[in-house]
Amino acid sequence: MATFNDSRSLAEFLLRESLDRLAAAAPKVNYFSLRSVGGAATLLGFDSIAHECESILQTIPDASFTAGVISNFPLPKKAPPALRKIATIDQLYSDHPPLTDESVAKYIRDCGNAQSHLKLASDRKYTDAFAACKSELDTEETAASQAVLGDIDSALDSACSVVQPDFRADNIRFICTIELFRRERWSDAHKLFDAIYPSQIGPDAAAQMALGANHRLPWLGYPFPDW
Repeated sequence: MATFNDSRSLAEFLLRESLDRLAAAAPKVNYFSLRSVGGAATLLGFDSIAHECESILQTIPDASFTAGVISNFPLPKKAPPALRKIATIDQLYSDHPPLTDESVAKYIRDCGNAQSHLKLASDRKYTDAFAACKSELDTEETAASQAVLGDIDSALDSACSVVQPDFRADNIRFICTIELFRRERWSDAHKLFDAIYPSQIGPDAAAQMALGANHRLPWLGYPFPDW
């Protein structure tokens, strides 16, 4: 059971553990995950982890980059050089700008211009927001809004009571963990982290948590699903 006194310690743990798991699978390694971990390490200043990620990328067989890919077009036999490198720091800064209470509240408010449940959630009218939900996704988005607006305990209650199916509730717990670390609620953050790591946190999610806990946007559209 790991204990972290600050978010950088959390990030280093997550990224190192993820790199070790990915390296153990080499050469059959998920290069998307490797680039995600390496990108987070680069942005957060863990240079040795980033360099190790890129070193492994250089050794992956070309065929592994297209393994399992279904396409109507001929696939390249040689991996493009860009896939063997971590994104540039400028690109990483662009993809993962600073995450603040103000920026995420504005994002939810802007989304609320087109979606009534998010408009109500942005005003913290959560009962009305859940009543306005028309789908499982709407319900997940409302609970996610609770989490990033600082009403984390309410979001966790929602994950247990109204968010379905289970994978959507798990998404809310993941976001709540990020927000608890970001807000330095260490005791609550550790309890939730221990409940979901490592069973529900693979390398990609680990990179996202490392970024979010350190006040960087974990993914485009956070806190809403990116798929």
